[in-house]
Amino acid sequence: MERFYNLLLFIFAFLLLSISSPAQSPDFSDISPWRLKYYGNAALRNGDIFLALDYFESYCEKKPKDVKALFTLANLYEKSRDYIKAGKLYLDVYKTDSIKFKQALFHHAVMLKMDCRYDEAKFFLQKFYNDKNFMKKDKIFAAKVTNELEGILFAEKQSNKAGKLKVLHPDTSINKAHIELSPVSIDENTFMYASLKSDSVKYYTDEKGYIQIPVREFYKAIKKRGQWIGGYDIPFPFNDKNVNVGNGVFSLDGNRFYYTRCNDNHRGKLICAIFMSKKNKNIWEQPVKLESPVNIFGYTSTQPALGLNSKNNNEILYFISDRKEGKGGLDLWYVEYDIRKDIFKTVKNCGGIINTPGNEMTPYFDYETRSLYFSSNRLPGLGGMDIFRTTGEMKQWSKPENIGAPVNSCADDIYYSISKKREEGFFVSNRKGSVALRNETCCDDIYTYSWTEYINIHVKGEVLAVDSNIIYGLLNDKEMKDTLRGWPPKKLRLKNVLVSVFLVDKETKERFLVKKEKTDGNGEFLFKLEPEKEYLLTFDTTGFFSREIPVSTKDIVKSDTLRLKPVELMDIPKEPIVIKNIYYPFDKAHLTPESQIRIDTTLFFLMTKLPEIIVEISSHTDSKGNDDYNIKLSQKRAESVVNYLIKKGISRERLVAKGYGETNPIAQNENHDGSDNPDGRAKNRRTEFKILGSLKEKYSKVIYDF
Repeated sequence: MERFYNLLLFIFAFLLLSISSPAQSPDFSDISPWRLKYYGNAALRNGDIFLALDYFESYCEKKPKDVKALFTLANLYEKSRDYIKAGKLYLDVYKTDSIKFKQALFHHAVMLKMDCRYDEAKFFLQKFYNDKNFMKKDKIFAAKVTNELEGILFAEKQSNKAGKLKVLHPDTSINKAHIELSPVSIDENTFMYASLKSDSVKYYTDEKGYIQIPVREFYKAIKKRGQWIGGYDIPFPFNDKNVNVGNGVFSLDGNRFYYTRCNDNHRGKLICAIFMSKKNKNIWEQPVKLESPVNIFGYTSTQPALGLNSKNNNEILYFISDRKEGKGGLDLWYVEYDIRKDIFKTVKNCGGIINTPGNEMTPYFDYETRSLYFSSNRLPGLGGMDIFRTTGEMKQWSKPENIGAPVNSCADDIYYSISKKREEGFFVSNRKGSVALRNETCCDDIYTYSWTEYINIHVKGEVLAVDSNIIYGLLNDKEMKDTLRGWPPKKLRLKNVLVSVFLVDKETKERFLVKKEKTDGNGEFLFKLEPEKEYLLTFDTTGFFSREIPVSTKDIVKSDTLRLKPVELMDIPKEPIVIKNIYYPFDKAHLTPESQIRIDTTLFFLMTKLPEIIVEISSHTDSKGNDDYNIKLSQKRAESVVNYLIKKGISRERLVAKGYGETNPIAQNENHDGSDNPDGRAKNRRTEFKILGSLKEKYSKVIYDF
């Protein structure tokens, strides 16, 4: 079984199990060995790890040569997160029978890693890695070995953030001897969390005579004189004296609260479900269990996090579930919530970029950066569960990044969140120094972090509209020379331009939307960025060519505002533009050398300068000849221009050929007295181009009707 079973059990079920028992093992000296083993296995089947541990400890004292039982005991130490005892016993098992229990050495190495003994762990893991035959036999095990080694290599490369990021352990008004969960910021001076408030477990009898165990409830902590003081009751109807609760999250508008309740089902399996409470006229309603597709029979749904769909602003509920069709044990899933219709749509898996064959948990979505923080035990990390960050939404995510030390440690680190005051936040860890009950790394406490050197980076600028007369300037030699010298077109401030900020993945160059806003009445924009990132700013508005501008925050070591040069958007001409001096041989479609030169200095030049535009090349004839023939001839001539541009390197998807024949004259072919009009016919025998839009508009299915 995965070493994280007990951790997951705590997080999902919030049961006290036998952790509420004294730290010393009970006296089982009068119980026979076979009964101890029988009771231990029964406790394991019931999910009571600590009781099973007590039985197997007593059994192994009486039967120290039962290697299989010793391996089970080592596994129980691991599940109880007693890394030192587990590691020592795994090594003893391996030394006793290295053939049958070869993987015990792997578990020993992992326990060394969880105890921050990276060099020793690396030594043993390298033994497995170098045994190619063993690695080939079990691909799943080989992947685990590789993952643990990569985690150690990552730990060795960690830069020292100690001077910039400070981690603090709040006092016992918040952290008790049991497990604290799910800190969530309410405002800059208040956060809510789940906890068993007392340091000791006091059983009581209810009115029906049943023995009751205290349950985990929500409390709030308040910052006073720079210190967090916890244990305050919350003014919300989310607690239930009969049910353990946790994993709370408020919606962005503050009108909905999602959280988790867990219970045993009829088969004894712990099933968690997500509940929601709505605020109606400033009064919180009683929570209700969400129906299918969020909660489904027989499967756990827990740890809700909330984001927004960037396209329609619908609420996105992210959560953890063990339902079918996942990538591993526990996966991240999402579902869109239509607030107007009050319905949840289809639940979908967040995909293989973030979900692994292992377990993912404790998601937190940051609206400011559109980043998802979560913990995983199968991505390379410093310890067991490490905290990772990815940018995106729903099924499109950047490659997860380990956020590193000192937030991540060699132990388990989960429940990362950011305070309303962006310079600080919270997470949960069982690292050494936490308030302990059975061993020094048994139990999770809430920790806070704060940036002592928080870097604020902004980018600002203005958007200007540029008169498209500049395009006409490309169509004759004199004006082109003026243009190339910087001919000044008319410029106006452009309001309501949609400015989108994309994070660019360093490896794949894929773009992930971070935020978008429209320029204000002065055509200005301002965005907050993060250090050491590559961004792309895009500018879009109807009737203008789009622009893209890369912005980098690499190597910025102090707060700063990046001021961009004015962003100029050129308006799209709405009328066809005649390209003068395009000639064809009589009754032929191929271009003359003179015409090719003319295209090079006009249309080809323009399409190179504006690499996203899509144009229609149209050819026209005069009225000589029959209509069908003129249509076919003009179509061939238009295609001749298109083919020439393609040979010059212009993408075919940017070009449309259209022959109009004599159907669209711009001058009279004959004079009013019926005589021939050579000048008019010459004007009608023409080649034009019309800008249809841009590649960006094409892919987003935006069609301009000129």
